[in-house]
Amino acid sequence: MLLGSKMLTEEDRLTKAVVRILGESRYIALAGVLMIGSKTIDDDVSTACTNGRDEKYGRAFVAGLTDPELRGLVLHENYHKLYRHLTTWKNLWDIAPRLANVACDFVINLKIVDENKDGFAVLPEGGCIDERFRGMSAAEVFNILRKEQTSKSKPRRGDESGQGGGDPDESPGGEGAGITPDKVWTRW
Repeated sequence: MLLGSKMLTEEDRLTKAVVRILGESRYIALAGVLMIGSKTIDDDVSTACTNGRDEKYGRAFVAGLTDPELRGLVLHENYHKLYRHLTTWKNLWDIAPRLANVACDFVINLKIVDENKDGFAVLPEGGCIDERFRGMSAAEVFNILRKEQTSKSKPRRGDESGQGGGDPDESPGGEGAGITPDKVWTRW
């Protein structure tokens, strides 16, 4: 992306997204969370993730996002931090870490969509959105997805979003890489 005659790096774009969010009155209460931890661009991250403090964003993923999509992604990772998903729902993560992440994503993404009807922030392609989960907690969503999974039906992670595929409980190493007993990261 160009700013004047200077090409912005993904690091610059990430900083720009955070500053734009901080300047929005609707996100004033999120300012403290946005300032906690490091925010890094990482060539080894496929999308984005947080460990509840620090955030990592995949260079190639960020490069393919519009500014509103990048703001949506930053908000998404920071809502994981704000809601303390890795500690609040530790019991769900202990059962099925990938499915717990998906459940939390469904809850967060509905909030982001509701807050941004003006297009300030939009979710990148592939985000978990499903109106049937409106008003539910992550645990309620998790239980529904778990039940669907045990009835041989895959969770509807990608039905509307195009993400689909893969086992939500896959072991670390695939899309959910980073989920290890000593270091848990939520993934986009």
